[in-house]
Amino acid sequence: MIFREIAEGINYCHQNNIIHKDLKPENILVNVNPKGKVTQVKLADFGIACKISTSLYRSKVLSSPGYEAPECLQGDRKFDQTVDSYALGVVLFNLVTGKMPYPGKDKEVI
Repeated sequence: MIFREIAEGINYCHQNNIIHKDLKPENILVNVNPKGKVTQVKLADFGIACKISTSLYRSKVLSSPGYEAPECLQGDRKFDQTVDSYALGVVLFNLVTGKMPYPGKDKEVI
């Protein structure tokens, strides 16, 4: 349920021409009722979000290492909403395995 809700939230952003660009576990808020059941999932921290409709190039503000799509790390290449899809895949991998797909130091660029 949690992953589906995250995916639906990202899809809603994309339908409204917004790229989150910093999707990671710390930016996913989960409400749980007293019985331990998840009642709500929300996306947070849209601080570096941007519009899809603009020409998008690597910005000076990078998202979190390990969750940033390779195309965002490669100079002045264009990127689009697929950067959120990449981060979503990393989040799922992390949820299922408890690890990062490319282990390394927090500040290391992959």
